[in-house]
Amino acid sequence: QTFMKSNKINHVLTPTYHPKSNGLAERLVGSFKSAMKKMEASSNDVDKNKCNFLISYRNTPHSTTGETPAIRMYGRSLRSRLHQIKPVDIQKREDLQTEKEKLLFDRPTREFQDKQPVYVQVSDKTWKPAKILKP
Repeated sequence: QTFMKSNKINHVLTPTYHPKSNGLAERLVGSFKSAMKKMEASSNDVDKNKCNFLISYRNTPHSTTGETPAIRMYGRSLRSRLHQIKPVDIQKREDLQTEKEKLLFDRPTREFQDKQPVYVQVSDKTWKPAKILKP
């Protein structure tokens, strides 16, 4: 009880053998059993089937939150074989790269005044004070 209070956990007790009290857990168990029965036809490796179910479950958006459990728990989606063949990710990366390049080249040019103090980076990557001779 002290652990629950110190971590601000609200422990809700439910009656034993009453599935309606814990509907989400019962739904997950039902989905898991159904998926395991379907995967059993293609592979008898229980561990592989379990891992495949967990990857697909964790990457599927939840109906109430609209987010995947992986994003809610890890802050990112989990990689699967589908991510390797999806060209959308490559296109997004290329678009971001061109946007970065455009921002870099479209910056306004700097203008300096005569005898304005500036810093210059020399060959050993240290910065030394200098002054502008001709703007």
